[in-house]
Amino acid sequence: MLHTLSLAITLLTKIINKDIIHEVHSIQSFDIKAEDGQVNAFIILVENMKQGVFLYTELTGSTPLPPKWALGLEKTGYNRLSV
Repeated sequence: MLHTLSLAITLLTKIINKDIIHEVHSIQSFDIKAEDGQVNAFIILVENMKQGVFLYTELTGSTPLPPKWALGLEKTGYNRLSV
């Protein structure tokens, strides 16, 4: 049985900010290096990408929603006549 291994790696350095999604179908090795010697990486091994996004959000937190009034009149339920 062939299992798919999905790795979502976020590399953060002073200059580079790239999101890399790499889907692997076999065992591989990865070398992650930075010029200043410091790399922040999350390696999440999951069965599918939906589970990976969920676990990444659990790890790093999610973006809070803005207040309802900040979404604009068409999204708040108010109209221009009631404001």
